[in-house]
Amino acid sequence: MKKYTLTPQHPNWPTFIWELRKLLYCCKCVGNIAGTAIARRILETLENIDVEGTLELFRKLGGYTDCLIAYHVTELSFFEYEEREVEEYMAAEFA
Repeated sequence: MKKYTLTPQHPNWPTFIWELRKLLYCCKCVGNIAGTAIARRILETLENIDVEGTLELFRKLGGYTDCLIAYHVTELSFFEYEEREVEEYMAAEFA
């Protein structure tokens, strides 16, 4: 079964954002907690999601930690980033 990179267009995007922010709030996320263990754990619960591919995309968009993913990547439209890089990544994903 094909796995997909989680993007704002994916139906599970709002669930991911909600769960990530909820867990970070409970953990008292202030600043940048090192690593992406929380995001990874949530992504692993979502059906047909390419966890490594999604985390790689988040890193390319500045999401190096759970906090940066929650409060930076999820707030910005993909169109605010280097469009060519995102288009290349998405073309490879859906090729």
